[in-house]
Amino acid sequence: MNRVLSLPITRITAEQLELLKGEQHHTLVSDRGTIRLRHRNGVVEMKFLQPEDHLPPETPVCVWWKGGGFVCAGEAELEAEALEARSVADRVAQARSMLAAARMERSARMAPAKEGEAGTAPADAPTLVDVVQPETVSTY
Repeated sequence: MNRVLSLPITRITAEQLELLKGEQHHTLVSDRGTIRLRHRNGVVEMKFLQPEDHLPPETPVCVWWKGGGFVCAGEAELEAEALEARSVADRVAQARSMLAAARMERSARMAPAKEGEAGTAPADAPTLVDVVQPETVSTY
């Protein structure tokens, strides 16, 4: 869950803000419950905007700029979300592979059999009908 952070409670210059906006920052929640970002131009400290978003001290967090402010999430939460996303991507790739194999098998099955080829159906056998969905027609 992304937690919204307050505006910095320490002085910050426009240059510092631009530097901080450009990348993700990994840090720990301080003993006072604030997020301190250390970089080459000094330290910037922020609080959690909502009291219910507070994390325990020493919790590893990742902070990044999103939209018009800083947000953070616990490292463990981010790892769990990344693992879930990889799992979904793997399942989608597997489903696409299975679909491609089924299409190839179906295409081979639907191809007209050559005369004299083993397995050719007798003339009075019912023929397979391929059901094709109509293309979407735009009304614009």
